[in-house]
Amino acid sequence: MGSGVSKNKTRNIFVRANGKTQRLKFTRSCSPTELKDLVSAACGVTKWKSVQLSSDDGSLVAISWDVPENNESAPYIATVVAEDTLVNENDRLAGILTQVSDHFVRAFNITELRKEIRDHLTIEGLKAVEIEKCKKEIVQLREMMYARKSSSVDYPI
Repeated sequence: MGSGVSKNKTRNIFVRANGKTQRLKFTRSCSPTELKDLVSAACGVTKWKSVQLSSDDGSLVAISWDVPENNESAPYIATVVAEDTLVNENDRLAGILTQVSDHFVRAFNITELRKEIRDHLTIEGLKAVEIEKCKKEIVQLREMMYARKSSSVDYPI
């Protein structure tokens, strides 16, 4: 049995941002969002800005627990993505509000449809009750007619 120390191993990556190399320490329990926040802090921007990591050869590196460790002589380059390449915050908010309103419309349509179906079933149920009453009346009338026919007296000749 192990001591469990290897589960929470601290990892280090070196990031170059704004001309300064910084070491970022994180553990396996660190989520990609938290790691992105660390990179944003190293860049000197808020966590709401988009940042990306790239290696010295220019290839993009995923910001996650699995990011390969590097050394101080070959740090990852952290850059803030320009605002014009991102979706504007207002556009993003408008998109979310549109989706929410679509969900509300669908929910209200479903509620109205349920009410219409319930009303229709109620009407159909009432019709079925009326049909059953009519059937019973027909059976009673038939029995009465049969009773009248059988009550007639036949006189032998």
